[in-house]
Amino acid sequence: TVEQVIDTINNNTNIGKNVKYNIGKALIEYVSHDKNVSLDNFHSNFQRLNLINKSYLNHVDTYKYNPVNGEIIINEEYVNSNDTNVDNVYMQIVLDMIYSNGKKVGFESDNLKALNKGFRETMAKQIVGDEHKENFDSDEYVYTQLIGRIIGVDILMDAFKTNNSQSVENTLINYGLKSINELAEYNISR
Repeated sequence: TVEQVIDTINNNTNIGKNVKYNIGKALIEYVSHDKNVSLDNFHSNFQRLNLINKSYLNHVDTYKYNPVNGEIIINEEYVNSNDTNVDNVYMQIVLDMIYSNGKKVGFESDNLKALNKGFRETMAKQIVGDEHKENFDSDEYVYTQLIGRIIGVDILMDAFKTNNSQSVENTLINYGLKSINELAEYNISR
């Protein structure tokens, strides 16, 4: 239940109070959006979550989550600045933890990293918005919108929730794209 997961969040001594609050808030928001979501992955992933304080992220990366070792690096200075939407960043973190199978997040693969990131951004933006000072869409977000129009958002959603990168790659091939790199040459009016 959500209450059990919130207890797990509060009992993790590796995470600071502010981060716990924002993750709990985003989790409750997501569960209200998707009432049938399983929290099993989130629960097990959060139990072993470890916040790394030393950040090697560049100034515009908000966070990096490693589902294999349970480490997360949050660029709190940047996240808490006026240039980002805190709710959106923490919603993306929650999505990563819900849809991580302990090996990868969503449909991430060598060929689909940007698409996976863009789809997560899309989901977060639909749930909590993304109003911030720098009002621009990332290349990954725009790329995801294009692919969603070509193959269908439902295929991307199912692949993200089931960690199935192969279904996305196969669907792209069925649409005549022999590789992800051919997307730029694809004629959407086809």
